[in-house]
Amino acid sequence: MRLLEVILKTVETCNINCSYCYFYVDTSVSERQITKFNKKIISIDVIEQLVLFLRNGVKKMKIDLMRIVFHGGEPLLQNKSDFDHMCSTLVNGLSEHVNLEFGIQTNGICIHYAWLELFSKYNISPGISLDGPAKYNDMQRIDFSGRGTHERVVKGIRKTQEFVNSGRIKRLSTISVIDARYSAKEVFDHFARELEIKGMSFLLPDYNYDTFPAHQEQTGLNIEDYGNFLCELFESWINYDDDSIDIVLFRQIVMLMMGGKTVLMADTGPVSSCDDGDSLPILTVYHDGRISPDDTYLTTDKNINSKNKTLSNSTFEEFTESDQVKILKEIRRNTPTACLNCSWLKICNGGASVNRYSSERGFDNPSIYCSALQMLYKHIENKLLIDGMISAPFSAEAPLSLETYEAT
Repeated sequence: MRLLEVILKTVETCNINCSYCYFYVDTSVSERQITKFNKKIISIDVIEQLVLFLRNGVKKMKIDLMRIVFHGGEPLLQNKSDFDHMCSTLVNGLSEHVNLEFGIQTNGICIHYAWLELFSKYNISPGISLDGPAKYNDMQRIDFSGRGTHERVVKGIRKTQEFVNSGRIKRLSTISVIDARYSAKEVFDHFARELEIKGMSFLLPDYNYDTFPAHQEQTGLNIEDYGNFLCELFESWINYDDDSIDIVLFRQIVMLMMGGKTVLMADTGPVSSCDDGDSLPILTVYHDGRISPDDTYLTTDKNINSKNKTLSNSTFEEFTESDQVKILKEIRRNTPTACLNCSWLKICNGGASVNRYSSERGFDNPSIYCSALQMLYKHIENKLLIDGMISAPFSAEAPLSLETYEAT
């Protein structure tokens, strides 16, 4: 099945001011928040252009499944009636041509029952961003007045859970950016015990070789601190008495170690060995109709996200053949030189490419989190060996250490 994922930036302003947000890396604070004069919200004209763009692409590129994720900024700053019109336009224009799925990523502050009715109407399962209990979350996920957001987000989560429990929404998941200064067990317990969240994603911050040193100077964190956090989080998860709780990162790693061939390692690497070279790039569509590949690369090579292409001046087929996409394909094809003889390669695949970047060597580096990921892989491997779920270790030979790589 050929999948196309579309990140649709429906609102390019926000109602909170997270300190680590990659999307506003080159944007002033005044431009981030929604104001009378700064309403960067997608129009129905752009949506209609998008329908034509995608419908033509579906046929020519033989796409079977299309997943459109409403993103931002904060997508719930859009007027509800406009959101309804947008979704119906997409459904009416695309559903006869491709299997269509919707998702939404929100900070949850604006969630109330009218929004949840719309989620139910279009079968949208929301992902809600929260980094842990208030004492952790409210260090960085703050509003423009400097106030923490935890209490308001939890209210949105509770309302969403009512719809999940009644079967009107399929599922709710949380997405958290890891801060290794905090207790992983406390973070997990908050989600699992206090909030009763069943689906969780934990993301390493989008740092690379150019940007991590400043983060390290500011926080005092080392790479190994992230490894300790991940191992503690895994132990909290594996020892919890509810098998229905899913942490995407750990499930993916376990499946790969047990011989899985179809797992996308989005959190720790690009695409695993299941990539047949024919996969489609993520398409990011901005509120004004500009298009680019995956916008997380904003923190790396600026050439990848130059937005000179639009829905009106190019086709999807032309987008897939653009210089930007060719750069990404090259990154995916080329394993970092330092990783070629690493025993974890088929699990890690060099690490997430956004974490591999340096201005000196481009993407020909192992992940900046290499040693942290090695700690996690070894920890999970030991657990699987003890439980008899795998018969032999991957790490028979000593894997690459980041210190060794940097010395070369």
